[in-house]
Amino acid sequence: MNCKTIIRVRDLTKSYRLGDETVYALAGVSLDVAEGEFVAIMGASGSGKSTLMNILGCLDRPSSGVYELDGVDVSSMADDDLSTVRNQKLGFVFQSYNLLPRMRAVEQVMVPLIYSNALDREARAIEALTRVGLESRIHHRPTEMSGGQQQRVAIARALVTNPSVLLADEPTGNLDSRVSEEILALLQRLNEEFGVTIMMVTHESDIAECATRTVQIGDGRVVGDHPVEARRRARHEVAVAPPRASADATSSVGTITAAAPAAGSV
Repeated sequence: MNCKTIIRVRDLTKSYRLGDETVYALAGVSLDVAEGEFVAIMGASGSGKSTLMNILGCLDRPSSGVYELDGVDVSSMADDDLSTVRNQKLGFVFQSYNLLPRMRAVEQVMVPLIYSNALDREARAIEALTRVGLESRIHHRPTEMSGGQQQRVAIARALVTNPSVLLADEPTGNLDSRVSEEILALLQRLNEEFGVTIMMVTHESDIAECATRTVQIGDGRVVGDHPVEARRRARHEVAVAPPRASADATSSVGTITAAAPAAGSV
């Protein structure tokens, strides 16, 4: 078992001034995440889970404490350095997909590669879309795709740079139950077959049961942290196909495809 620590957080706080009062969104969070884990972050509204994910995603800085990502302290990095970390080390999947409305799927996935001045951008984007079963949708725009297909484009975009961690913020929040299961099955396969480290925010216990570990946040602190003893298998699993032969060997993630969906599905 790989025990390399990919995320190390110690005594992390995030505070805000409201008049004469100091309000703590995080009040001393300590957490280790090993490479290859699938961690569900749970908590009620206002618990601090979104603040924690923003800091883990280098979208915000802690007020105090230490955050090490892949062995590097990013707690007090300059904005330009944080931007580089986000591009090279982190992949983001949001509830609302965050796709650009006029771009084709392949162009959406190319965006992180443009910022990193990567070579063979289109070929790598097509490969990433093929991994999530969208090789027949590479020229489609968001309005021409279902919600599940749009979320798979977002996952391909998150994976195209081969990040150290995939951060998923309520990735099934805008999807119906059947399509949600398709997305969860895809995340499970990425984690199990290809070792992708995933941090996923959710408020639904049945979704958290698809992870390997659950961390409960309450009042800005870790109030529960335990492995998922009986991991739930997503009901609509995505089939894994052999990787395509490619001259570009920069990505460690193999090819994932799905059966042809019914009309209006993913």
